[in-house]
Amino acid sequence: MALIAAATFQSGLNPPGGVWQDNKNDHGVNQEAGTAILGSYSHNCKVFFFFNTLAFSLSIYVIGYLVYRFPFYVEIWIGLASFSTTYGISTASLHLRGAACLNELLVTVAFLLPLVTLFARYPLKRAWRKLSTHQSTDQ
Repeated sequence: MALIAAATFQSGLNPPGGVWQDNKNDHGVNQEAGTAILGSYSHNCKVFFFFNTLAFSLSIYVIGYLVYRFPFYVEIWIGLASFSTTYGISTASLHLRGAACLNELLVTVAFLLPLVTLFARYPLKRAWRKLSTHQSTDQ
């Protein structure tokens, strides 16, 4: 999980192809400094950032789960929260052909999706147990 977190963090900081270093228009491609090169040629960059962020956030949550009740648990979570914050800031600062708002929305959804499923799992699990015990007592 740490390897996945590190790899996805790095590709969030430096997307495939990197970013344009200067402003110019080359053969119809607008090259604005700081814009992801992947975003200049393809609309798939939004899909890339969504799944990259989803993998990053899942690995962070699994690491947090694995270290639960270990010594320095709180310190590890502070580090993971800081790690996640810097990832969010770096991906939100990349420009994707004027669709930065959509990028921030996708990044937010990818961060929250594992957390929502984690918290939704426990009430569903309790309801399933209650239903299954109720059905077994009826028989």
